[in-house]
Amino acid sequence: MILGLSILFLTGGIVTAFVYEIAADRRAPSQAAAEDSETPLPNAQSGIGPSGATKPSIAEPPFPDPGIPGWRSPQRISRYSRENLYVKIDGRAEFYLQLGMVAMTFGAYSSVDDSRRTVDVYRYDMGDPANALAVYRAEAVPGATPAAVGDEGYEIGGAVFFREGASYIQVLPSDSREADGRAARGIAERIAAWIDHGAQAGSERESGR
Repeated sequence: MILGLSILFLTGGIVTAFVYEIAADRRAPSQAAAEDSETPLPNAQSGIGPSGATKPSIAEPPFPDPGIPGWRSPQRISRYSRENLYVKIDGRAEFYLQLGMVAMTFGAYSSVDDSRRTVDVYRYDMGDPANALAVYRAEAVPGATPAAVGDEGYEIGGAVFFREGASYIQVLPSDSREADGRAARGIAERIAAWIDHGAQAGSERESGR
């Protein structure tokens, strides 16, 4: 029994380490390099890139308000293209590019009481629902807890991963406390519903032409 409990705790530790390794890897590039290559956007503005860039299928604005007491919307939104995605997720960018990524939008929700507590959101516009499904399934972690978020999702170590339409979204809390995991889940649900609402509104506009 003692051996079984030891294995259980070890497995839980490995899963948690996996989630926070993802978050650490994506914060790895220097801030100077990121500011040189990213396209910063206020949350209220469009996510369209530099002049001449193709508009992605991501609905605008990039992220909704969190809808959770004690948490605030991202104060800075960054959009990465196929050309500079490596700045944010060096070593992993090629994986998304091969599966058809159009653009990635990043924003960090933060605690009103402690700005160091954040919920980082990586939203990948994969251009097509089939591409979003492919990347979601390729990154799915065996044994993760299914989550009723978006078209398909799961939770692991407090983080939430899901797909909605042509988007693949990762919601990563910076702290392992349970409250931050609940915030991540609430934010994920908010984003999924918001994307779905934007897609429905777009379809209605198209059908009205």
